[in-house]
Amino acid sequence: MQEFYLEKKKFDDAISRAYCATYLSAFAVLFLKGEIPKSHSGLISLFGIRLVKAGIIPKEYAKILSELFNARQNSDYAVLVWFDEEDANRFIKKAEKFVSKMQEIINKMLE
Repeated sequence: MQEFYLEKKKFDDAISRAYCATYLSAFAVLFLKGEIPKSHSGLISLFGIRLVKAGIIPKEYAKILSELFNARQNSDYAVLVWFDEEDANRFIKKAEKFVSKMQEIINKMLE
């Protein structure tokens, strides 16, 4: 899917979808822990409290989630912010790293 947005030079959309992937994978982990966030900021907060502070996930993943959330906010809503292909690729790589880690955590939780 990301390749489609990159090929079409829709870098803001690629970044938005990268955030959606991180959001949904973080939501899945929290859901398996019995938490159901009510908002994006609620998810980020619960992620920090229930997963990072609990020592389940390294702090760098909370930073990735926050960074991608902020990029998504800018890509979807800011009037004077433009992202280029380099930005999109950087955020996609961070999202891939994040989602991979969440998959690893989910697999351990389901064992």
